[in-house]
Amino acid sequence: MQEKPHKCECGRSFPTPADLRAHGYSHIGNWPLRCPVCNRGFCKLGALHHHMKSHGNNNTLAIKNRNFILLYLLSIILIIPSGY
Repeated sequence: MQEKPHKCECGRSFPTPADLRAHGYSHIGNWPLRCPVCNRGFCKLGALHHHMKSHGNNNTLAIKNRNFILLYLLSIILIIPSGY
């Protein structure tokens, strides 16, 4: 079993600080990435890519992929630490 030393105030534990930070978005609801089709929020680029497949519009994702990556990187740099 994988060690999960990074603990949230809600009781859940995570293996990395990045996973804990991503989980923190579920508490504050301020998702750094949004689906351009349905506006659903995501904190991980991979999760957004997976979700976009549910819309069946891979061309939109390919065109906007570069912008998503740039927005994701900016969101990591600009996020003010909130304890998560």
